Amino acid sequence: MDSYSMMTFRDDAYGSYLRTEVEDELDYYFIHGPEMDEIVHGIRQLTGKAPMLPKWSFGYVQSKERYTSQEELIAVVREYRERGLPLDCIVLDWKSWKGELWGQKSSILNAFRIRKT
Repeated sequence: MDSYSMMTFRDDAYGSYLRTEVEDELDYYFIHGPEMDEIVHGIRQLTGKAPMLPKWSFGYVQSKERYTSQEELIAVVREYRERGLPLDCIVLDWKSWKGELWGQKSSILNAFRIRKT
């Protein structure tokens, strides 16, 4: 389905229904395989080639519950370097949670919206 609108799909005893908030008409595409590679090929014909992720994203990502300070985080990075161990990314997300909302995903979205504006 080609839509910029929120869509609701229902499949019940009365049939299958698709409802959108905006469109009067809707473009849809049917891509048939029968193999998965053929389906992916059809999607790529519609959407274009997907870019590769950056090289570092395929390496080791270090993450733990939290680092208590910048000094601790830097010490961890130095230890990896001193031991000659690969470290491509280190995650610091403790400060993105507000108050007691650690692990609550909507708080990240709200914080992102606030920072973005």
